[in-house]
Amino acid sequence: MWPELYATVEDDEPKPRDAYIERASAINQDGTINTHILGFVHVARNVAAQEGDEKTLSMFAADTVVIDDQTIDAIVEDAGLGKDYLKTVEAELQSTLPIRAKLDYFDSMKTLQKYLAENVPTGMGLREFIDQVGKDEVMKALGISAENPHYIETVYRTNYGAAHSAGRWASTQASPLIKMIEYQTVMDNRTTPICQELDGVILPKDDPFWDSHYPLNHFNCRSTVSELTEAYIDIEGIEPSAPPKIGDDLIHEGFNENPAKTGDWMKPSKGMKERLAEYER
Repeated sequence: MWPELYATVEDDEPKPRDAYIERASAINQDGTINTHILGFVHVARNVAAQEGDEKTLSMFAADTVVIDDQTIDAIVEDAGLGKDYLKTVEAELQSTLPIRAKLDYFDSMKTLQKYLAENVPTGMGLREFIDQVGKDEVMKALGISAENPHYIETVYRTNYGAAHSAGRWASTQASPLIKMIEYQTVMDNRTTPICQELDGVILPKDDPFWDSHYPLNHFNCRSTVSELTEAYIDIEGIEPSAPPKIGDDLIHEGFNENPAKTGDWMKPSKGMKERLAEYER
């Protein structure tokens, strides 16, 4: 998907930047909404497992399940968020995603300029250089190819991850069955110190702790949560844990609040607006 989008920059069409922004925004609109809904599905499946709701479990047996519009509306309505909830989300995203796409474009062009300045031999034209090394190699160097997707991964995990977390949060807060949240960390050689510290924390869903430590907690954050129902808590004898003291040195800049709670996950941040203003001067 992303290499094809960036290839638009190479086209001879007029205003390739506008074409890229329009195309990227449309693709991300669908992807963000779908990932947001998946957050609701994960909560519904989690609650169903704890409550013994076999019907819901069979409905959402796998992430690859095809969910039609009617089912999506039912999921949101069951969460107590009202029939206009998704319309509000979509309206916010329609104003935010073009800004993200512009920044994506400008950031890529900045990286491309730096790459070309460091690699194009003196006296060689840009077209000649691309013809010589191949467009795929240029894409790989920028981190937007299948062989080297570090830029794609950051965009996906951060933007889509935030949408997924926001879906889980909205569904969790609206559910009368869910009483606590457990932080769950993916433990491997890529795990950050802050997520190591947060792993296993169990606190009430309305605890102020979640105002600053609900995932995501850094770029490429893979941590998630598990929602705990009152019945499950009673059966397992679960008690809230003492909130860990997280040092300021572990908190990643821009990740010290809960955008799922504030709604900022679907709005352009102050930093995004400032960066875009710098590019457009």
